[in-house]
Order: sequence, then structure tokens, then C-alpha cells
Amino acid sequence: MSVSVEQVFDSVAKRLVFSAFFDIVVKENQKSELICIVANLHAENLIDVLAEYQSLEQDIFGFEWFTIIEVFAGVLELIDAPVADIMFSINRLGRAGGADFHLLSSFEKYCLANPASLEEAFELAKNLYPESNFLNVVLIAGSKIDFDEFQLKAINLIDASEPRLRALALQSLSRFGYEEDVIRAKLTLDAIDKGLIDCDEDFLSAALETIFSLAPMSQDVESKCLILVGRIFKCPSDLVICTAAKLFMMGKLHTPESIVSILLEEFKTISPTNREAIKFLDLGFEPFLIGGKARDILVLIEHLLEKNGADLAVSDFEHFMWSLDEPQSTILRQQIVTRWLLSSKRKLCSSVGQIVSDGRGSNIGLSADLGLLDEIPPNANLLLAMRACGWLFAYPVSAASLMVSSLNTASDAERAKIEEMLFNPLLISYGGSVGEYFRSKRDELSQESAIIIDRVLCRLNSYHEGLQSISNVKELEAPLSQRQAYQRRFNRQMEESFKSAKKDSLMTALMGRPSVILYGNSSINYVYHGPNGEKVRQENPMHSFSTSVEYPSLGNLDSGGLEYMLRAFRVGAVRL
Repeated sequence: MSVSVEQVFDSVAKRLVFSAFFDIVVKENQKSELICIVANLHAENLIDVLAEYQSLEQDIFGFEWFTIIEVFAGVLELIDAPVADIMFSINRLGRAGGADFHLLSSFEKYCLANPASLEEAFELAKNLYPESNFLNVVLIAGSKIDFDEFQLKAINLIDASEPRLRALALQSLSRFGYEEDVIRAKLTLDAIDKGLIDCDEDFLSAALETIFSLAPMSQDVESKCLILVGRIFKCPSDLVICTAAKLFMMGKLHTPESIVSILLEEFKTISPTNREAIKFLDLGFEPFLIGGKARDILVLIEHLLEKNGADLAVSDFEHFMWSLDEPQSTILRQQIVTRWLLSSKRKLCSSVGQIVSDGRGSNIGLSADLGLLDEIPPNANLLLAMRACGWLFAYPVSAASLMVSSLNTASDAERAKIEEMLFNPLLISYGGSVGEYFRSKRDELSQESAIIIDRVLCRLNSYHEGLQSISNVKELEAPLSQRQAYQRRFNRQMEESFKSAKKDSLMTALMGRPSVILYGNSSINYVYHGPNGEKVRQENPMHSFSTSVEYPSLGNLDSGGLEYMLRAFRVGAVRL
């Protein structure tokens, strides 16, 4: 059903115009027809759209507000009204409800449709509404009609005394359509160069936006931009760094390499408290990691982690961690793990555990990859196996897979050492998960590695048989009375703990009195239907679920010795 003029006009007469607008747009899906009818009624002087909207109060309409503003934004593009009245209405409505995007976008179309009003709009934006974004809209719209005139207006504003006007002018220049015109681009850059003599951080931030938009244009423009970027970073602030990080994220691989090199160096000064900049930086890493620039990005991440210590962790780079978890990043992740474990830097080695723990399944398989190493240390295979065992001991499958992969290129002396580490402490502590991993991967290994795996599994069986034989020594068994006393004490402690937990339990407060299952394998509920309360008996079979956690057995048998061994593996030198 189409919306009618009478329907809209009747709503206006009854002062229900905005509720009617909402109903027509949302319930009848007739927004385009409604906008045309309202614009025609305004043109025929039957209603005054601007006056109606100026009387709006957001708190009256609640969630209907943005739908009503959408209609107004559409009407603005079609009506003929004084630019001063339109700007007044937009300013009031934008401040009241945060609807600037819709309204300013429509105002730009209004300016393009009414070029004669641009001069008046420019003066009003500059003098009456300097705190709003009208100036950006007017300058950008004007540049589409007469580029040279409005570029000159924007450049002249760079010399204005009000910092806000200077920043707005620069932001506008970054969005002009230069059409690869190097002369026009250099005029803008010359103006920025002049403005850098006396400026604040808002100006520097806006200048960066303009420079980044112009830099890819030509080699000459890039050279000039490079000089300006260097000048801007002579007095960096959190806002400037944050803006640079945002532009780095948005530019991806389109930003010239010369400027990216400067940025990566400046990003080393980012404070760990500047979380917004770190987030932008994190989001910008991925294209460079998969685009052949992984080494440069890793150097930056490593510097930030080492510099900031406990204030910054690799897990703070959430998107970076997520990208390493993708299947296409498997090789990159293995290269990073290898690089960081062989770096001998405590912060980087400890960060490897976070990369593994955040991976799918946590205990992910790894393989040694020396592709990102700046220099291969002597006895790299044995050193990598030691570091993997020490730093990844809590993730036994990851540690075991990395150690086994280092067997492929190890010398005979290194293999002997690695074999001993695979057995003690790794396989002894985690006979379940590591043993199962070895058995499942044995056929995929080289002949030499498979022989080593067979030997350590055979040693594990002998070790377990030796432990089992101890249980047959009666002299080591506690008397029956002591075992029963211990069992009674343990049961009493568990019962008291259960009662205490149940008393303060949120589930008890929410669910009321707990149910007690006496026997059977099903639960019965009654569902009531209809006004008569007819009940239907429902029987639901119970399902079992289980989980298991494997604790290192050496933690119970020889906790001090295990801790000393792991510390030695983390920091010790290699001796063959």
C-alpha cells in the first residue's frame, strides 16, 4: 500500500507527524515515497519541515529517533530552503541525537545541488559553527565544483588563529579529489610545511591524514611527504602516534615503503597505556605478515614486548594472535616460535607459551622452522629442544612435537641429548598425552626419529613396570587402620566443603531447593498446557560427560628436581 498525501497531511494537522513517519517507514516500508511527499508539501508551503524538526526532542521519541532523522536527511536533499536555516536545524539535531553522519551527508548533497549557497555556507561554518563539521562538508562539496577556489580557501584557513579551523581545513584537504594532479598536491604539502612551524597535536594529526592520502600519488610527492612525516615525528604525542597507527591500519600495503619504515621505527615509542594505538597497530599487522614483511613486523613486536615488560603481553595483540591461528599461518607461527625460543630473551621465550595456549586445541603440534632467524646459533637443534622442553612443559604435545622435529637435522650427539629429554622429564611426566602423540605420529617420522621414539616408549614401559612393582612391597604399605582413618577424615572434609559451597551457591539461590536422584537414569518433568492446566509427563534420559586433566607425575615424585631441571633448560647453555 502506497503512502498518500492525505495520510501525511492529516498527521501534521493532528501534531502526530513524527509518529506517523516512523509507522510509515518501519511498518509500511515506504520511506522513499514518504520523503518525496514531505518535500512536495514543503515546496507548496503546506508544512514547514525545518520548523517541525527544530521542535524535536530526542527523549520523547526514544528508539524512533534515528528513523525520523533518516527521513529528514532525505528531505534535505530535495527542498529549497535558506542555507542558514538548514545549518541551524542540522546543528541542533546533530547535537541532540548524534545523527551527524546522515545529516551532514545530506547537507553535502544539498550544497552540490545549490552551488550558489556555498559561499554563505562557508562563512557560516567558519564563523558561527566552528565546533561542528560543517566546514569539512562545505570545503569538500566546493572542491567538486571549483577545486582551485576551495583548495585556496582551505589553505588560507591553515594560517587561521583558531586551532580547530586549522585542523578542519587539513582534514578537508585530505579528502579532496586531486585526480593525480601533482601541482595541486604540492600546493597542499607546501601549506602543511608552512603550518608545521607553529602547531598543536590536532594539527599534526590532521596533517598526517593529508600526507598519507597524497603520498602514493608520485615519487616527487612521496619524497616531500617523507620529509614532512619526519618533521611531524620530531614532536610526537599519544594523539599523533594513535593517528599514525590508525592510518597504518587503513593504508595496509598501499602506503609507500619509505613511510612505512619511518612508522615502524616510531611505533617503538608507543606507550602500553595507549591502548587505542596498540589496537590500531594490531589490526594493521596482518597484511604485512602475509605479504612478505613478517620480519619487520616481528622486530617491532619484539621491541615493544621487551621494552614494556609486564605492562605488555603478546596476547594484547589480539588480531595478531588470531591471524597466527589461521591455517594459512601455520608456517609463520612455527617460524615465530622457533625464532623466539632461540632468541635467549626471557620475555620472548615466555610469550611462546601464550601463542601455544591461545591456539586451537591449546596443545597444537609444532615444527622447527629457521626461516626467520637472523643468525643460526651453534647447536641450534639441541638448544631449541631444551627451550621447548623448559618453556612449553605445560603444553606437552607442543613441546614434544617441536623436539621431535629438531631430530631431523641434529647430529648424533644432539640426538642422544634430545632423546634423554624426551624421556625425562617429558614422557615420564606425561605418559598419557605424549605417549599417545608418539604412537599416532610414529609412522610419519623419518627412520632415525622413529627408532628414537620406539626406544623412549620401551623405556617408559620399563619405568612403569618398576613403579608398579613397588606396590607389591608390603613394608611400604600403610597399616589398614591408618588408611581407614585417613579415608574417614577425607570424607568428612569433602562433606563440609560441599555443604559450605552449596550454602553460598548462586545456583542454589536461583533454582531453589536441589533435587535428589534416588535411582534410575532419567529425569521426569511435568509441562502444563492450556487454561485448564493439563499436564504432560516428559521423561529425559540423562547424559554423561567427562573431561580429563593430566598433571606431570614428576611434580609429585620429585617436584624440586623437576623445577630445577626446567629452569636449567630455559636458561642453561648447551654442552655436548
